Amino acid sequence: MPTVKITIDDRELECDDSLNVIEAAALIGEQIPHYCWHPDMAVVGNCRMCQVEVDSGRGFAPAIGCATKVADGMKVYTKSEKALNMRKEVLEFLFLNHPLDCPICDKAGECLLQDYYQEHGRYQSRLDDEIGKIAKSAKAVRLSDLIVFDDERCVLCDRCVRFCRDVEGKEELYIGGRGSPSKVMTFPGKELTGEYQLCLTDICPVGALTSEEFRFQQRVWFLDKTPSVCGLGDSGDNILIEHRDGKVYRIMPRRHDGISGVWVKDVSRLAYKEWEADRHRLSSPTHSNGSTNGADPLVHVADALKLLPQKNTLLVVDNRLTLEEAWALKSLFNRAGCTAVAQAESRLATGRGPNGYGLDLLGFPMLDKGTITSAERVLAVGDFNEADLKAMAGRDLYLFSAHCAGIPASAKVALPLAEHMERQGTMVNSQKRLQRIHRAFEAPLPNYTGIDIACNLARLLDVELEFSDQESCFTDLAGAVLERPGMRWKELGKLGLLLEGDENPKALSELSGHKRLTWSG
Repeated sequence: MPTVKITIDDRELECDDSLNVIEAAALIGEQIPHYCWHPDMAVVGNCRMCQVEVDSGRGFAPAIGCATKVADGMKVYTKSEKALNMRKEVLEFLFLNHPLDCPICDKAGECLLQDYYQEHGRYQSRLDDEIGKIAKSAKAVRLSDLIVFDDERCVLCDRCVRFCRDVEGKEELYIGGRGSPSKVMTFPGKELTGEYQLCLTDICPVGALTSEEFRFQQRVWFLDKTPSVCGLGDSGDNILIEHRDGKVYRIMPRRHDGISGVWVKDVSRLAYKEWEADRHRLSSPTHSNGSTNGADPLVHVADALKLLPQKNTLLVVDNRLTLEEAWALKSLFNRAGCTAVAQAESRLATGRGPNGYGLDLLGFPMLDKGTITSAERVLAVGDFNEADLKAMAGRDLYLFSAHCAGIPASAKVALPLAEHMERQGTMVNSQKRLQRIHRAFEAPLPNYTGIDIACNLARLLDVELEFSDQESCFTDLAGAVLERPGMRWKELGKLGLLLEGDENPKALSELSGHKRLTWSG
């Protein structure tokens, strides 16, 4: 694309001519405050917060950075006295009737109104104390089962209206009224119905739109944030798991322009609630004859593998296991002389799941009745649907599962398995993009990952494997399957690796160092 040369705060810069001043400044680490502008939506210039001074050849004049495209020879000042004073005046209007809700507001700690007031605010109020703030009536209004609206906090940036209209393609919100009483509303008798409603809470720059699920649950500065990939479907949406003390409080989008940008569906973001509702974790190993009585429960599995003819043993994994886990288990089986492997759909995922395409690469065909019929014993690792468990229950079943639900009473051994957020490894989405997932927190003991199962069984069976942990297992499969010998897990980076086809240039064009642009807000 054509480029232009501009000067921002006396620093020369060459950039794409399609950028506006906010985006261009971000390239050199300068943050211009803004409320209404969002990099993934149309420009409207409502808030006037992004005031700068621009000299395009006829002298310096005020301009809003979001609606000002860069031009060759342009000079911009983002921190001049006039620009800073204009931002102070805008903030004064925004705070005129804004409630002092910060101690109880869920947006505290990530609120742009707080941040910008610290940077640009007028610290001596000119508000007449006898008049005071004019309170609006609409407070804690439920726009749907997921979204709560607080009109007092709204700064009328219009982001939510544009998101519904331009991103979701639904005319579900509008700004009604005139002047000071103007407010965001749904149409009479209607509620929000979109699949991306929680994204409204992400793009709201203040605490006006909040999530019913997260409301009053946790302060954001107490939360640990772990980058991962959605564990529900096959799109591989990038997410942040926000958690504390082993409990997930919310799932946030993580920008990846090669996949879904910063928009993640509600069903993916709330999947952890379903897993928690189904949180009857398999907390201890069980044997068909009762307790394992303190003995290593893997001994029973190892004994079965020793006694059985190799051709009659079947390994089944669900499509939520990582590449490393599946590869480790398959390597163990191959070294032990067993060759029959299959993959099955997880009852905790949809369709091909987060790693069904990755299991294809490793040579795991889909499970069918014929495969089960030909086996005498089955080693199953994952949370399987009722039909597959019923079919496997007709054989000697050795099961590793994270949850108790659906475990057949006839299972010889049932052993605890780590959940999606308790694993580390890689997965492949429907684009054939290889991506990392990180462990958010440790699984409650005793629990096994697929790596643990393979390495411990190898020890009991006196089988030697080429790896001993997740990272060495990745390097092994990278050379054997991905044709990238010596590749290390940490080399993947946050964008992952496209295994087939050419990379979308947009996926690689990140505005470095600018949290407002790389973050969902």
